[in-house]
Amino acid sequence: MHTGTILLMLGILLNHTLSTIFSGNIITKKKGIDIPGTDIRISIKSIKIDFFPEDTHFLDMANKASDCSAILLIKNGKEVVKKRISINRPCFYKGFAIFIEDFAPKESSYKKEPFLELLIRKDRGIYPMLFGVSLFFIGLLGVVK
Repeated sequence: MHTGTILLMLGILLNHTLSTIFSGNIITKKKGIDIPGTDIRISIKSIKIDFFPEDTHFLDMANKASDCSAILLIKNGKEVVKKRISINRPCFYKGFAIFIEDFAPKESSYKKEPFLELLIRKDRGIYPMLFGVSLFFIGLLGVVK
């Protein structure tokens, strides 16, 4: 358990000090983005924003956004991959985790082009963290018996 805890803390330290984070990446259907330092380009194939209905039971939420999802096209050289992303479901590609940080429109009356703001992370300490959690769990099972 102690070794697992140390590895878990080492993974957290690596994530905190060595991870690469790109925030504020605005993407539309017409304008894609490049991940700095790579040949990876991200664009939107389709975007879907769900709105609360007019007769919703939630106070003051009529015609406001309830969820956002999109199909991303990730191009790396000649390889093109489709990935689905939504508010609570990031997508993963070659060590990068891609999250929706923000989106628009927030109301159904908004008639301008929809966009996503993406947060892109490359975490360096994932494997030590996973190994540490596994060792901790195995040690915990040994203590419980």
